[in-house]
Amino acid sequence: MLLFLINGEYIRYTTAYARKQLQDAIKLCGEQIAYCDTDSVKTVGPVNINILNDRLKKTAERMGAFADDMNCKRHYIGLFEDDGHYNQFITQGAKRYAYIVGSCKYEKTCPNGSYCHMGITTAGVSKKINEETGYSFAVEELGSLENFRVGMTWHNAGGTIAVYKDHDDFDYTDPESGKTIHISKNVSIVEGTYEMKYAKDYKLLLGEIELYGEYQRKRE
Repeated sequence: MLLFLINGEYIRYTTAYARKQLQDAIKLCGEQIAYCDTDSVKTVGPVNINILNDRLKKTAERMGAFADDMNCKRHYIGLFEDDGHYNQFITQGAKRYAYIVGSCKYEKTCPNGSYCHMGITTAGVSKKINEETGYSFAVEELGSLENFRVGMTWHNAGGTIAVYKDHDDFDYTDPESGKTIHISKNVSIVEGTYEMKYAKDYKLLLGEIELYGEYQRKRE
């Protein structure tokens, strides 16, 4: 947490500072950037992120914003870490992407000995693992990256939803213990489904890009 003294009062500045660091990373990636959200950037091809990390590390050292783990390894706040390489990647907006590492979808070990798999990060979709197969329900339901589009619905990996019951007012007697409790307004957490949809602002952005593309084609 960074605090700034302004007009005699400390103002919390964490969110804006994190956003500034993200913008610095976006600028560094330039035209290679393929995706970003609140705390990450993904690029087409390698980018020397250490150009930014070296500066962030110096700031963290000066502010004492670091900690040592049990193995005496020092970790600095705010630095970008390598998330690895994707062979295929698709996104439908912030916190909505899927990828394949390697050439196989469901084989844990490829012929060349490298580990490869499909992964999904989508807000609202569970990452719970199917113990029988060792893969997430989300990956199994998706099947292929071609299905990662608007209209895709997850059932087994749909996560949970909150069901509010505002009009309950009755007595319930447990058949085994015989004890009675009064049930009033409540909320239940139940299994749900998740359908891929565009957020309103993202849909608007895509529409503007499409219109701009049509405008450019007409000019040509």
